[in-house]
Amino acid sequence: MGIVSSSGGGLLRAQGLSAAGHSLVSVSGGSFTASGASSNLGLRVLDKAQVILFGEDFNLPFGPISLSTGTITGTLQSGESIDISFFQSSSCHIIMLSGDIDQLCPCENQWKNHGQYVSCVARAAEDFVAVGLITDAKKDAIVSGAGQSFCGK
Repeated sequence: MGIVSSSGGGLLRAQGLSAAGHSLVSVSGGSFTASGASSNLGLRVLDKAQVILFGEDFNLPFGPISLSTGTITGTLQSGESIDISFFQSSSCHIIMLSGDIDQLCPCENQWKNHGQYVSCVARAAEDFVAVGLITDAKKDAIVSGAGQSFCGK
């Protein structure tokens, strides 16, 4: 259970998108605009909330963002470009995903070993389960396939 507010106003005085409590928000399209004198944030994530942005060409690496503040640029899955400032508290997560595990963990990458590749796929698959993109059974099949691949060998 949590609070989600968008397009200004509300309990958290959002200036784009705010998520708090135990909210889980997936964003694959739309626009973020920072407006008003009180804040220049387009994305604010508090408490134990998670916001997952699906897209490509992000200025930050795929996966959870470790920074507490900064700017995210890129293109959402629906094609809208974003350029937003963000804030996240230490107990929450903003996660960048492409929506495609092959893009997150390309076989052609310079993996140290096969285990590093399989770990990448397993983490990405867990993120996909967490946001409801795939089932646990599908995750297990994806990780098993990665384990049987020649990537990182």
